[in-house]
Amino acid sequence: MRYTLRSTGILSRSLHRCAVVARYSPQFGRSVATWTPLAAAFNRKPEKKLFSIFNRQRKGLFGNSLLGDPSGFYLFKEQADIEADRLVREATSSIRTRNVVEIFDDLSNALCRVADMAECIRVLHGDSQFAASAEEASSAMNDLVENLNTNRPLYMALKKVVDAGQDVKPMDDIDRYVARLFLVDFEAAGIHLEERKRKEVVKLNAKVLAAGMTFSRRCYEPHYVDAGMIPDAIKPYFHSDGKHIVIGNLMSDAPNEAVREAAYRVFLMPDQHQLEPLQEMLTNRFHLAKLVGFSSHSDRISRESVLGSAGKIEQFLETLSHNLRPHWESNKKELLDLKRQENPRATSLYPWDTTYLMTLARSRDADTEASQYMSYFPLGACMDGLSRLFESIYDVHFVIEDASDEDLWAADVYKLVSCLILSLIYSY
Repeated sequence: MRYTLRSTGILSRSLHRCAVVARYSPQFGRSVATWTPLAAAFNRKPEKKLFSIFNRQRKGLFGNSLLGDPSGFYLFKEQADIEADRLVREATSSIRTRNVVEIFDDLSNALCRVADMAECIRVLHGDSQFAASAEEASSAMNDLVENLNTNRPLYMALKKVVDAGQDVKPMDDIDRYVARLFLVDFEAAGIHLEERKRKEVVKLNAKVLAAGMTFSRRCYEPHYVDAGMIPDAIKPYFHSDGKHIVIGNLMSDAPNEAVREAAYRVFLMPDQHQLEPLQEMLTNRFHLAKLVGFSSHSDRISRESVLGSAGKIEQFLETLSHNLRPHWESNKKELLDLKRQENPRATSLYPWDTTYLMTLARSRDADTEASQYMSYFPLGACMDGLSRLFESIYDVHFVIEDASDEDLWAADVYKLVSCLILSLIYSY
């Protein structure tokens, strides 16, 4: 099954446009800057909320009363299972009254409501119990998707419509195109295989998903190295637990090159703890691709891409790399010259240099330090500017909505609603 994010999004704070509303002030005889309610809400420090488990008015995460505590994800998942079963029976019924594509869209939505929300909470929630429950729900939804992808009666109902080009109600070109995409998903999942192999496809997909989640989670874990491996001169830049130096990121913006190099080498050093799930994921992806008739995982997932095959994608990237090389050589010389201003003996650029030097170059080109203009771009102004941009293009603007009776995964999360109720946005 194909599913995409339907109703919930997460906006990043890294927005770089602002808008300030001005009004005339009789007292001062000139325009003064004032904030819209949207901007004012984001510029105000959010207050922490304390919830009682006995408060029956709580709406739970995303306003869903089931998600007031971690166990609610199980019930949320069960609802999706029941709804999916009902829709499958409708799609395969000989007396259905709706088009298959419409039913599939409802089925996709029923799965997305749980899968996307669970994945969001798995990544963002600071409570380990919520994160674990969300991960279980996300895995269960993906297992359900793979089981549906090997459901022969469901596949035959769709294939019949695709082959005929018509259904119980008139279809347009978009309906036919979407139906064909669903059919491709079925075939990529091995629907043509015998039952034993279809079950193996489901097992392999479950292994790929589990390994991928584990690898993703472990990528953000800090690395511990013996304190003796780090030069004394730069130890103060890192956290220490006594015997070990703890490095939790690349520290790409550190002015000290030795600090950047140490952080880079330690944080990205080979780690069996991370390599094991990665290797398991890649191996099972390959076995899965071979089982369903493809030469590789990349060929399997690129079949319906814009370029159509892994070979064409590789050719495109090689051509792009070739055409960009002269520009990179020019930029590399400029960055090396910039590095030599700080270290006259520098002869080469290293991976831990590029982010820091590019930031330095942008600051130099702007002829000002970021700290000098950041005060003019508070988060509220950026969000207000984004809203005005959407309004000018799509005639849609954002309105801040009270979320005081909802459980949120962090104190600095805001709830927005578009003026046409096209979506709810939780931003932080």
